[in-house]
Amino acid sequence: MAFAAAVVAIAALAACSSATVTATPAAEPALAPSSAAAASTPAPPAELTVADFVDRFGPTTGDMVWLSGAEVEDEFHAAAAAFPLDLPAGYTWPTGLSRSLGTVTEYQRGTGVAEAYLYWEAAHATAAYADSRSGDMVSAVAQVEVLVDGYASPIRSMYVDPEEPGTDSEYYRSVLEPALNGDLEPLLHAQVASFISTDEYLAIAAQAGDEIRVGTEGFSRSVDDQPGDPGYIEDVRVELEHRIPSE
Repeated sequence: MAFAAAVVAIAALAACSSATVTATPAAEPALAPSSAAAASTPAPPAELTVADFVDRFGPTTGDMVWLSGAEVEDEFHAAAAAFPLDLPAGYTWPTGLSRSLGTVTEYQRGTGVAEAYLYWEAAHATAAYADSRSGDMVSAVAQVEVLVDGYASPIRSMYVDPEEPGTDSEYYRSVLEPALNGDLEPLLHAQVASFISTDEYLAIAAQAGDEIRVGTEGFSRSVDDQPGDPGYIEDVRVELEHRIPSE
């Protein structure tokens, strides 16, 4: 109010003196953006912390919630949009999941969140493997370190292997620890092979500059190895149970 009164008083004095004094035109001040223009520019969404993400998407107590395949897709996209960990440089979230989930309501709440985490994990594994194939082991190990940080976070363990939080797990010892030491072969079979077997995911890696051509990368074993084949490395992680709820 005091500032407004001062402005009015200055304007009145200027009007009284204008009859006798020729004012020198002042330089026009730069125009500030109008409030309407400012309002038309949406503010970027606030990034969630890991704790916020877990609080928003984590398991709930009480009655079990079951989702249809379409609802799992919706949950996946919501989790991807709010995911607090960065994808590798140049990678983007896919338009959908790599597999069809059908339409039957048979998936536990959190399945889409787990799928978002697993995509993030496999994207970093693929980026790490591509760096190793190009001979940049420093970047490859740095990617694995980022992957391990996410693996050790509650983002993974709230739905994937909830009984093995952190890095005290067989998967860490048999797949991630060797990768930290420069051996990405276990990571190739546990993560990368399935990622690049999806056309859209392979294209996402390629657009980021990580072109991995199946059959020409010098794999010591085929990416199509099946359980029982010599050297097959099984992904032993336990995800959410997929079943039709009992009546």
